[in-house]
Amino acid sequence: MQNHGDQHRPIAYYSTVLDTVAAGFPPCLRAIAAAVLAVQLSESLVLGSSWTVSVPHAVAALLLKSKPQHLSASWLTKYELTLLSSSHITLARCPILNPASLLPGLEDGEPHDCVSDFSKIFPWMGKDRCSFTEP
Repeated sequence: MQNHGDQHRPIAYYSTVLDTVAAGFPPCLRAIAAAVLAVQLSESLVLGSSWTVSVPHAVAALLLKSKPQHLSASWLTKYELTLLSSSHITLARCPILNPASLLPGLEDGEPHDCVSDFSKIFPWMGKDRCSFTEP
């Protein structure tokens, strides 16, 4: 998005499909995979200048705090390097809707906190992991 007066205007549209592994992730993790893919595809347009990636989920919080177990160490490292280690990329959680999100889907609902919802859905992956193991 680029500022144009008091509004944000898109500078490019990319239409692509996530790979089959990323497509099977929970919605919040799919947002991480989509953000990484968008960054990789947009690098040729941005050419190293500072820019902000707007995503509807708490991508940075998920990568830094929860360390999702759905991701292998190599995927997690790739995602962290692409989104968090680049000094010219800033992540922002946005209320802006993607036109594709206006289509009815299974994930429709109210706004949520990705990190707490993730730990509610997958409690065995949190800090109390030992409480779910047999003695």
